[in-house]
Amino acid sequence: MSELEAYLERLSSGARSEPGRFTIDLERARRQLRQHRSADPAFYLLKIFQALVAGGALEIDVHLDLGRVRLAAEVEAGSPLTDQADLLRALTEPDPRGALRHLAIGLDACADQSVDWGVWTDMWGWGLSLHQDQLETQQLTAQPGWAGPGHWVEFRLRRRSLGSLAGMLSERKAVSDRCRYCPVPVRVDGHRLQPSWPIPHGDEEFPGFYLAERYLCEPRGRVGRQVREDLAVATSPQAIQPREAATTYQVQLVEGAEGGWLRCRMALALPHPQKGPDRLVAVQAGG
Repeated sequence: MSELEAYLERLSSGARSEPGRFTIDLERARRQLRQHRSADPAFYLLKIFQALVAGGALEIDVHLDLGRVRLAAEVEAGSPLTDQADLLRALTEPDPRGALRHLAIGLDACADQSVDWGVWTDMWGWGLSLHQDQLETQQLTAQPGWAGPGHWVEFRLRRRSLGSLAGMLSERKAVSDRCRYCPVPVRVDGHRLQPSWPIPHGDEEFPGFYLAERYLCEPRGRVGRQVREDLAVATSPQAIQPREAATTYQVQLVEGAEGGWLRCRMALALPHPQKGPDRLVAVQAGG
């Protein structure tokens, strides 16, 4: 049994985080997932962003400068991002799932730099530092001043001087282009990003009708036969308020048998007609 396996066994038996230093084989663990890695220097940042959203972030605070990158968020109780044993396993397994999959890919994509991940749950916390194949765990006893009651996570990256400006500009563009669609509030260097779709925030540039609109609901079994697959005319679309009045066609979604609101896992809207070349941005988990 390796030192890391013994450490995970102690955590599984109920022990709290303790200082430790381990060598992990990221190359072996990530071989399957690296085929999906992008050459975009902001790729790692979007994966961390996706991890936060998929892990139940309530609001995300982003800080980008020439020296460091920082993302902090309050997360829901029971978030997979706060479980140390699950995160360590995700870093060493070939194919983790859910929020930990995004986090593992993001941490691996920037492991050639100095990266820290911190977690605070009420009055105690734990952290890990990752650089290349060296992993160090530590106890975090002091709640940081920016974190209130509840459960908080923080990602920090200390930049190498080479290429810092280009990297920062690429990251800012990625956050502006993609994270504005995030379903939770986002602040970048203290400034709120434009409220994200589907919350209306002013006139849209395209006419008010779609080629199609489709919803996938969570959990899937809740809706059953009450989703009509035919295109129906929507008299008062709630998702987007267009500048030009026109008929909106969409798949009609009615309430589930249990009543109340349905949680939408994914929505796709294709505006029609287009005026010349255009771009369709597909966003998963806010990034």
